[in-house]
Amino acid sequence: SLTGFFTFSFQKKGLNNFILAAIPNLLFEWKAGVRKYFWLILLLFLLGIFISPTIYVVPTVLFVYSVLVATFFQEGESRQLIEIRELSAKKFMLQKLKSNLSFFALTTILFVVLFLIFHAQYWYIILMEYFISFCLLTFSITQKYAKYQPNDTLESNSVLFGIAVSGFFWPPNLPFIWIMSVYYYFQAIKKLNPILNDFD
Repeated sequence: SLTGFFTFSFQKKGLNNFILAAIPNLLFEWKAGVRKYFWLILLLFLLGIFISPTIYVVPTVLFVYSVLVATFFQEGESRQLIEIRELSAKKFMLQKLKSNLSFFALTTILFVVLFLIFHAQYWYIILMEYFISFCLLTFSITQKYAKYQPNDTLESNSVLFGIAVSGFFWPPNLPFIWIMSVYYYFQAIKKLNPILNDFD
């Protein structure tokens, strides 16, 4: 019925707004990403929580969620949003990495706990995947600012991103992710220095 539709729309909007309000303003990429992929993220969380006794569910959910979050960092913010923090390029990048990785950990720690409760004998699987997720996010964030252009979509190298994602299935690719993340980090410092040189 029409009343049911409006009730559903109101509840969806209310839940969406509640979740968005819980995300710190500093993490604007998360706000944009959650707004865009709200239903998919909600589905992932419901699956990860309620079907966690099935061994492959949590690792699959964590993989999809990690790749999804990594795509949040595909568009450059305005120069003003970078300058407003009044940090040097190095401090900016360190804060960016720390805040985003911490929030990722906060949003996924329940998956890890549930997996360890139901499948403690396979603890190494979820912890290894968790570590790879952090590597992927570090790669995505450093790549974003190494190739930063204000208000522009990142000229993403799909091959490099694909190799980074493949670390979930082929851990020998992890050294490549680490090397590229370090390279992108220093490139990001170089890219941001002209914008943030007044705050050194």
